[in-house]
Amino acid sequence: MAIHWRIDINIVEEIVKLMAPEILECKTTDNGYTACHSAAMHGYFEAVVVTVNKNPKLTQIRDAFGRTPLEIALLCVTIEQKKIVQYLYSVTKDEDPSPFLDQDGVRLLQRAIQHNFYDLALCLIKRFPALVMKKSQEDNKCTLEALVRMPFAFRSGSKLTWWQDRIYSLMQVDMNSKYVQPVEATTCQSS
Repeated sequence: MAIHWRIDINIVEEIVKLMAPEILECKTTDNGYTACHSAAMHGYFEAVVVTVNKNPKLTQIRDAFGRTPLEIALLCVTIEQKKIVQYLYSVTKDEDPSPFLDQDGVRLLQRAIQHNFYDLALCLIKRFPALVMKKSQEDNKCTLEALVRMPFAFRSGSKLTWWQDRIYSLMQVDMNSKYVQPVEATTCQSS
C-alpha cells in the first residue's frame, strides 16, 4: 500500500528494511503484482530500486498475465517511465525463465517498439536476433511486421512542415543509447 500510494521513500525504505526478502515476492490476489510490479506501474523509481536491492529475484517474477516488472514499466506511461525501464533492463537477468526468450522476448520487444523505446528494442535485437522473426501468439505477427505497421515511426510515414523537415534532417541517431552502452549491472551482450 505504501508503494501504491507513493508514500515518502524514507518510510518505504524502513518498511522494506524490516521485511524478509521473500515477503516482497508476495503477490496481490487480483493481478498477481509484487511490490516491484506496483512500483513500476505507478512510476515510483525509488521504490523499484529499494525493492530490487532487497530481493533481486523480483525482476524475474511474473504477474497473473505472465509479465515481469520490466514489461509493466514499458506499458505504463509515468513521469519516470524511461528511468524505470532503463534500470529494470539493467537488473533483469537472462536466466531461466528468461523474460528475453521465446514468446516473452517477442512480447517485450514488441512492447518496446509500440511504446517508442526504440533504443531498448535495438539492444534486444542485438542480444537476441531471433526475436525479430518470431511471431507473437497474441496477434500472429513478427516484430518486423509490427514495426512496419507503425508508419509514424518513419520519416516517410509522417507529414512534416518545412521547418520540421529542416530540423529532422539535422537530427542524428545516437547508436550509443543507455541500453547499448555497458551499465553497472549488465551490458547489452548476452549474459
